Amino acid sequence: MHFRNRHDTLVVICTVAGCAVAMGYGLAFGQGRLTLSLGLISVLPPLTVAWAAARQKSLVVPFVLFAATYGGYNGLLLMRLACLNWSDYPYPIELTNAAIVKSGVLSALGAVGIVLAWLFRTDRGPLRPVDLTPQISGNAFRIGVVLFFATLGLYWLQMHQMGGFVAVMSTERVERFQLMKDTFSIPYIPSICTTVGLLFVGSAGKKLPRRVAWLAFAFWAAVLGLQGDRGVILQVTMVVAAILGTMCPSLCRIRIATLAGAGLLIFVALVFEQVRPFLALAAAGGGDIAVLGEYAGHIDLSRSIQPEKSELGGPYLSVIESASIPRQMLLGKSYLEAIPMFLPRFLYPGRKSPDLSTELAESVSFGDAYVMGWGYSPVAEAYRNFGIGGVPIVLAAWGTLFLWLGRMQSRGLWGLLASSTLLMEAVVVNRIDFRSIYIGTVFNLGVLLIAVGLTKALDAGGKPARWPISNREKQQ
Repeated sequence: MHFRNRHDTLVVICTVAGCAVAMGYGLAFGQGRLTLSLGLISVLPPLTVAWAAARQKSLVVPFVLFAATYGGYNGLLLMRLACLNWSDYPYPIELTNAAIVKSGVLSALGAVGIVLAWLFRTDRGPLRPVDLTPQISGNAFRIGVVLFFATLGLYWLQMHQMGGFVAVMSTERVERFQLMKDTFSIPYIPSICTTVGLLFVGSAGKKLPRRVAWLAFAFWAAVLGLQGDRGVILQVTMVVAAILGTMCPSLCRIRIATLAGAGLLIFVALVFEQVRPFLALAAAGGGDIAVLGEYAGHIDLSRSIQPEKSELGGPYLSVIESASIPRQMLLGKSYLEAIPMFLPRFLYPGRKSPDLSTELAESVSFGDAYVMGWGYSPVAEAYRNFGIGGVPIVLAAWGTLFLWLGRMQSRGLWGLLASSTLLMEAVVVNRIDFRSIYIGTVFNLGVLLIAVGLTKALDAGGKPARWPISNREKQQ
C-alpha cells in the first residue's frame, strides 16, 4: 500500500497501535476489559479517519459524518456496557457475556472496514469550491421560490390526510408513524430539502436572496420543530451547512468554534428527544398547566449524554440481538428486496414484507407491549446477510459510497444538491436499515431531478442542453 500523505500514515499508526494496545489490555484483564477494548476499537479508528477526512476536505462531507457517527452508535455503547451494571440498561432482552463480546467483535470489524475504505480511496485532494454562473444561480433561486410554495401545498395535503396540523402535533411520534402508513405518502420532506438547497445556492453573494433563503429555512425549522420532527430539522440544517461549506470551504474547516457549534447542535438534538413528547402533550392537553408541569419535572438533561438512555442506544440492540440468536444467513435478501419497495402499495407486486426494524421490534416485544423505534444497525444487517466476514466488507462499501458522494459535492449544481440533500443519510445509515435508506434516497433524487430539470429549462440562449449541469456551464 502506498501512502501519499501524512494523514494516511497517521491513520495507520493510530489504528494499529490503538487496536493492539486495546486488545492486549482487554485480553490481559478479563471479560469487562475486553468489552471496553472492543468499544475503543469501534470508536477510535472511525474517529481518526473522520478527523483525517475533515482535515483534508471539510467537516460537512458524507464520509466524515458517517465515520464519526459510527463510533457514537457502536463504540460508545460498548464502553458503557463495560462500565455499568447490565440491569441498568433499558434493553428488553437478556444480556449475556457471549452476546456482548460477539457484538463487540462485529462492531470492531465494521470499524476496520471504514478505515480500509479511507485508506484505499481514489480522491486524495482537498474539497474544491463550486463556481456556478450567475445565470445558473439565478435560475436555481427562482425555481427554489416556486418549489417553496409547491412544498407548502404538498405539506398541507399530507397534514390534511392525517387530520390537520394540530392533530399531528398532539399525536405521539410512534402513533404518527403508524398513521402515516395508512395514508398516501407525499414526498414533502425531500421537497423541503431541495427547496432550501436551491434557495441557498441561488443566494450566494446576494443580500436579498440570502435573507429569503434564511427566512425559508427558519420557517420550515419552526414548523417541523412544533411537529416534533427533529430528524428533518437536522436534515435541512445539514443541507444548508453542506452548501455553505462547499461554496466557501473555509467555513467548515476544523476549528474550535466549528467543533463547539457542532457539539452544541448534537446536544440540542439529544435534549429535544426528551422535549418532543412535551409538545404533543401540550397540544393534546389543552394547556393543562398541572399536567405539563408534572411532565416537565421528569425531564432529565443528564440522560441526553448517556448513550444507553438516548437514541444512540437504540440501534445497538439489533447488533446484540443478532449476535444472540442463531439464524440462517439472508445472503443479500434484505438488500435485494428493497429495490422495488419505493413503489406505492397499489403498484407493488404482492404484499410488502416487513423490514428488519419491524422484525426486531416484534422479536423483542412481549404480549401487548409492542415497542417500535429501536432502529437497525448496518452492522447487524451485514451480519444477518453475510455472516461475520460480511461486516467489514459491507461497512467498507458504505464508506466508499459516501466518499464518492463527497466527490460529487464539487461537480456543479446537480452534484452539489445531490450530495447536500443526501448528507443526512450518512448519519442515519448507522441507525436504520438499508430499505429505509434506499427509499429515502429514491424520493430525494426524484424531487431533485425535477428541480434541476426545471432549472435547466430556464437556461436562455438556445444552445443545446447538457444535463446534469456541471461547472463547464461557466464557459458557455
